[in-house]
Amino acid sequence: KPTNYLLLNMLEIRDLIRGDIVTVEEVLLRYREDKQEEAIYITELESLERLTFIKITNYGSDVGNGIDQEERYWKWMQEKDEVKMKLAVVRRRIARVDTIFNLLSMTHPHECNALSLYYVYNKGINYISEQIGYSRNITKKKIKIGEQEFEKILKMQKSKLVHK
Repeated sequence: KPTNYLLLNMLEIRDLIRGDIVTVEEVLLRYREDKQEEAIYITELESLERLTFIKITNYGSDVGNGIDQEERYWKWMQEKDEVKMKLAVVRRRIARVDTIFNLLSMTHPHECNALSLYYVYNKGINYISEQIGYSRNITKKKIKIGEQEFEKILKMQKSKLVHK
């Protein structure tokens, strides 16, 4: 069903242009969901690739399962193609956020780490402050600065994508 994938991409483009996903929190929560979806799609794809297919060459009247086997085969192939497309879409969104994290870590490594721990790994302030070696208040400031810098890069990325 190629129209579903076109719709996914159109919705993704609409979100970027309209700015429906505008906060860093929304972007990073979606990123976390995308990482989970990616793992699910990879597992499903590996499962479909491990299926053993039997080629049916005899379609005589005494063999009633030949058509069922062929239909099942094509259904699995279609399902495999759909999973591959969904995986590609999710990986594209993941790559955009990964790029922002890489750029952010060059200039603000502690803020990037704190932001990732807070939103992506769902860790609390106490845990994060222990990991990055700052007090709770400074850790909160690091997260806030990380959000601001992440948003700057996100806006720059959106403007580049929209103008292409």
